[in-house]
Formats: sequence, structure tokens, C-alpha cells
Amino acid sequence: MKKAVLLHILIFCAILFVNQAKAQMVYIPDPAFRAFLQLEYPTCMSANGDSIDGSCVQVLADTIIDVQLRGIS
Repeated sequence: MKKAVLLHILIFCAILFVNQAKAQMVYIPDPAFRAFLQLEYPTCMSANGDSIDGSCVQVLADTIIDVQLRGIS
């Protein structure tokens, strides 16, 4: 009985770990916003620079992103 419960707990923990380990890449279609994100979070961007990992530590640590629109009147 104890072995079965322990096995179920281990399987549950393994499933949780696998789900947390998946990268959450989000495609950024706007080139200007993509450039801004590459400057702010260089280690969180994909290799080709068109996506950002939403589970990156730097992204998760920030609660506010200050984006100022330039050249728009």
C-alpha cells in the first residue's frame, strides 16, 4: 500500500516537473517591439530573435515594462 502511494506521488511530481520545464516561447510579430525586447531581455530571446521565452527568470522578475512610443504625435 505504501509503495503504491509513494509511486503515485513520484509520478505526480515527475509530471509537474516536466510541465514546468517546457519553454513558453511567444512569437513577437512587431519588429520595433522585438528590438526593444532584445535590448531588455537578451538572454530570454530565441536564437533567431523573433520569440521570447515567457518563463525566463528576467521576464518573470519584472512586473512593469516601460515602453515609450517615439515619433508618434
